[in-house]
Amino acid sequence: MAGIAPTIQIQPKKNSLESTLEPILFQFAVTPVGDTLNVISQLQYNFNGVWTDWGGKMRSPSVLGYSGSYQLQVADVLNSLPKGTAKGIAQLGNGACYGGAMGALPQTYWHNKSNFEVRLVCQREFLDATTGFIEIDPTTETSNVFNIHEGSAPRLQALWSSSYNDFTRSFANYIMMTFPTDGTQGGWLWLTDNVYKKRSDQYTRSGLYRTNIRDSEQFFINTFIGKVISPLTYVPECQIITFAKNGTPLFQRSVAWATGFGSSPLNGMNTMDVGFRSIKEAFTPDPSEGTNFAYVDHYLVQNRLRNANNNGYINSNAWLFKVNRTCKGKGYQRFLWKNQLGGWDMFSSEGKLETRRKIQRKKFTQRLEGFATIDSYGQNHWLNTESEIMKIESHPMTNADAIWFSKIGASTLVYLRIDMNSEFNPQSFGDFNSYENWRDSGLCNQYTAIIILSGSIKVMNTSKGLQKVSFEYQFANNNIFPRM
Repeated sequence: MAGIAPTIQIQPKKNSLESTLEPILFQFAVTPVGDTLNVISQLQYNFNGVWTDWGGKMRSPSVLGYSGSYQLQVADVLNSLPKGTAKGIAQLGNGACYGGAMGALPQTYWHNKSNFEVRLVCQREFLDATTGFIEIDPTTETSNVFNIHEGSAPRLQALWSSSYNDFTRSFANYIMMTFPTDGTQGGWLWLTDNVYKKRSDQYTRSGLYRTNIRDSEQFFINTFIGKVISPLTYVPECQIITFAKNGTPLFQRSVAWATGFGSSPLNGMNTMDVGFRSIKEAFTPDPSEGTNFAYVDHYLVQNRLRNANNNGYINSNAWLFKVNRTCKGKGYQRFLWKNQLGGWDMFSSEGKLETRRKIQRKKFTQRLEGFATIDSYGQNHWLNTESEIMKIESHPMTNADAIWFSKIGASTLVYLRIDMNSEFNPQSFGDFNSYENWRDSGLCNQYTAIIILSGSIKVMNTSKGLQKVSFEYQFANNNIFPRM
């Protein structure tokens, strides 16, 4: 009997954010059960306003012992959608050496590169009693539209947060500040492995992250921009406040976040460069900040939603950047990696740097006979590859920074900023004071893929109560030599 569509009993909430690293469950019911054999499902994602099929059709038989009930777990299929890489970050990895323009800092919106708006369409498969053929009922049912992202909250914190707030979506619950009952969302936190300092201080009541940044470095922060909260219209913006060395506020700026999938203001991850170099390029300094921002000792970055009347705010946790103008390290290394929450982190290491070469050889043996001569090979290597192994021992740092930096070892996407000038090796460990300004005028933002060697992350205590991080890595692509 045709004309019966499955009923979707369990599905993600409308406009919710789901992690593809966690189960995403659908449950269907068909009544009457009758001739129904299976439920056929098709996942779709929104590409420029057009719903496009992803993956093949999936067949769900009835749950054992529960006739008429069907279940489907779709996280693995959705996780196979394209994933964004470092090349997708605006003005990173493409040779551009400048920051913002026209008062805005460069941003990257990850729609259909790391985050997707998706839905599921289902219909039943049944046995036609008249023809004896298995048919697919043309009547369909469409699920809620929801959003997916490849990221995972720290397990213990996610479980605690979910229990405390009685939420069922641990990842979204962990990274958001509000979760209204109608499914709209806002007030998203930073997507970072950095260790959040929950103790309040003079800058914010809720605590903050802390990071040292060089005068000429970029720094990309990541956040989810949630759906506009009804009935008020909130504008997502990034607030930047500069401070003098004594903590006196100097000047405040706000930069609008790009938001929305097409014409709909739904959830999406956004990346913005708030490095000090880009701030200097994007803005004209206020007199209180000095020429070329010389009076700025540190600055505070805070994500917030502002209502149209400018009298209501939803603020995120803040991020304090301490400007370091006295760097002297000769082992300067600038790393970029995709973190646990699916955002991007950056960290600069100074200290010791060692390099060694590892040669891998494939050997063969052949019989010498006939016209063999003195220069003939009986044994030889038919294929040799060379890899450069780097070992770093960082500068002394706080426990929080050591925890943050050591998490680079768990990432599957790690990059190193390199200097491709022929005068130096293609690495970023030249003397900072001598070469940083030159590098920033050339190929300053070239990042290459590297691999953190298994089990190499070490955190060591120093005599002054600080810690150092040490690990080995190699370039993701080996040198290949001519074959025999």
